[in-house]
Amino acid sequence: MAVTFEIKQRNDNITELTLPQIADMENLSYGAMNNDYCLEFGEIGKFTVMYKPDSIGRGFEVWQEEGKVVIRMPLPNTETDIRAAYSLAQKLCEKFGTDSFVCDDEIVPFAHIPQKIAENITASENSIKLLEEQIKEGEQRSFILFGAVNPVTVGAAELEECGGT
Repeated sequence: MAVTFEIKQRNDNITELTLPQIADMENLSYGAMNNDYCLEFGEIGKFTVMYKPDSIGRGFEVWQEEGKVVIRMPLPNTETDIRAAYSLAQKLCEKFGTDSFVCDDEIVPFAHIPQKIAENITASENSIKLLEEQIKEGEQRSFILFGAVNPVTVGAAELEECGGT
């Protein structure tokens, strides 16, 4: 599952930004995935992955198309990545002179961002709990989460090591 944000520029306020400039707005590191789903640090791709370098989780993809910046954040995700994605969306809106963005076809004004963050954190926690139950019940042996830097396989041993959900 993923959440997609679209931050549209106003026609009277077109601002050219590079992906490195966008990353700098939130002090993010970035890179592009290679064929093995491992990050090539500092590279720009069709879908560039951005993440907080001091708390590497799953990150989120960022790209530009037709006068807008698009952010696609996978869920489950870390609280740090969720907060960073919404903060970046708000900063882009402010840069573009708008006071809202579109999130999964819903207009999100700044005042609703805390609610959306809470919803995404809860959805992430519930997803992990469901996967944990499936492993404990033997329905799944493990699952793969595509992280910001590389894929991670999580099975019973890894859940036990981190104390479960």
